[in-house]
Amino acid sequence: FQKDRNGPDANQERINRFDVHETAVRPLALGPVRFLPFATGRYSYFDYDRREEDFVSRWAAALGGRARVAAWKKFPVKSALLGLDGVRHIASAEIRYLSQWTSVRREELFQFDAVDQVDDFQEFAFEIRNRFEARNPATGEVYDALNIGIALEYYPEKRRDTKERIPQSILYPAYWINVSPAADGSYESRRASNIHLDLETTIRDIVTFAGAVAWTPYRDAIDQTAAALRIKPAYNLTLRASQQY
Repeated sequence: FQKDRNGPDANQERINRFDVHETAVRPLALGPVRFLPFATGRYSYFDYDRREEDFVSRWAAALGGRARVAAWKKFPVKSALLGLDGVRHIASAEIRYLSQWTSVRREELFQFDAVDQVDDFQEFAFEIRNRFEARNPATGEVYDALNIGIALEYYPEKRRDTKERIPQSILYPAYWINVSPAADGSYESRRASNIHLDLETTIRDIVTFAGAVAWTPYRDAIDQTAAALRIKPAYNLTLRASQQY
């Protein structure tokens, strides 16, 4: 990408960046609990930074994991109208932790994409989910007839990105629930994310409706809503309509 060092009318200079990103994951189980610890590292090289220093090397690393416990039960529910040939209910609870640090703060780099915005942060995430799997009697395919989840994130360091919107929120392996600004456009300092509720239901593997609501405990109000409708009348034809507010 390019950065104008000398003014809008001057010739722009190109900044070169080189990245290497590696992630190690080792799943394991302890009784009914499934663990997924991981470690990830990223090396980035920049021609120069905001301080006009050349040959900038940045190291970033993250450690974390997730623990999940689930229980399931089958129900002999059959319906030709809804296209059901048995239903399996899967209830699960998951907790995630992520701690990331970097040798060069993002304020010292020119911001081009989410990689440049990697910074120090920590998060805990909690999620409870209920899935109802169904089997299509015509094709034998298993799909989620109903999927409902509720999630919340806690920030040990509330300076995180609760003060602004940062695309790094969705850079793997982090998965933050985006925090929305107040009516005046400002971001309040906070310890927890919105409470995020999502739902998706599918009928006969043809019609799918998905919706999400984010409620903020800081203002006791609904912060975001989203809805999407997908209709698949034929194998090679899909119609979609969506809304986000």
